Amino acid sequence: MNSMTSNQLERTELSNARSIGSLGANVITTTIAPLIIFDAMDNPIAGKFIPLALFLSLFTLVCLYLTHTLCQERIVVSITKEKTEKQKIDYLKVIKSFAKNRPMIAVVVAYIVAKFFLQTTSLTNQYVFMSYYHDTGKLAAIGLGTLLPMVLAMVLLKPMVKLFSKKHLITWPFIIASALYMVLAFFPVSATAWIVIQLIASFFTSFFSLLVWSLIADAVDYQAYLSGARNDGTVYATITFVVFFISSLSTSLIAVLLDMVGYDASLGAAQAANVSNNIKTLAGVLPAVGCILIFICFSLIYNISDEKMKEISAYVNQQSEKLEESIELNQ
Repeated sequence: MNSMTSNQLERTELSNARSIGSLGANVITTTIAPLIIFDAMDNPIAGKFIPLALFLSLFTLVCLYLTHTLCQERIVVSITKEKTEKQKIDYLKVIKSFAKNRPMIAVVVAYIVAKFFLQTTSLTNQYVFMSYYHDTGKLAAIGLGTLLPMVLAMVLLKPMVKLFSKKHLITWPFIIASALYMVLAFFPVSATAWIVIQLIASFFTSFFSLLVWSLIADAVDYQAYLSGARNDGTVYATITFVVFFISSLSTSLIAVLLDMVGYDASLGAAQAANVSNNIKTLAGVLPAVGCILIFICFSLIYNISDEKMKEISAYVNQQSEKLEESIELNQ
């Protein structure tokens, strides 16, 4: 994103566009997958998981190829062959400098928390509707329903950012979302009420999903501001590796937590009543805790206002332009 634009508003729009693609993929999988992997008795069909995963993996490769070939880099610093040969990146120094980058720490930790606690709701929903409500058919309704809060958040994003700032928009709404998830965890609600409350909560968390890559782009600029060197590719690679490596463990975490509340995979939908209640509570508590943790990240750790970040990005871009001009003169 840093290579595509240095404009803060355009980065917000790019992050928004990325979320549209993410939402589209999520809706497809959460709507169609339950119809494929559950039988008429709401029990999972083990033999259909691997073929579905393989198909989605191939589709992912196609998307990655198109992303690589179709994206245009507009901000490019020209470097001579001699400069390239002499240039060496001290990776350890880059990693150490992360410790001083509070916006980076806040965004990365919040993103990991979102992967662990919020984005696992589609997985925990499967167990809730299988064992507690005994109606996996409604999972498709949740998948389609996620379009509504996300689309509404997309429409409101630009005016809301101008009105409240990015930092406030990704901080205070999480308190409301946490309260709503607590209702799901500790109060008896119908299947329809579960869907409606969860969709309202997801509206308040959608702003973070829409803005996260814009925030990462800002944190990358701040990294360049602190270190005096532009290592955007290295920084992005590090962030991506850390976030997705750790988040890949989220499925294992859910399995461990389900085991702790007494879930027996051999019973399928026929779990004991207390176990079904425990699964429902778990499915509400997880995102509620995640919302509180993300609120802490942006209220206590993230220490840069939107206006200050604009100044930093402008300074970093000026330094890059000066470097490019000096290289062209030397050529």
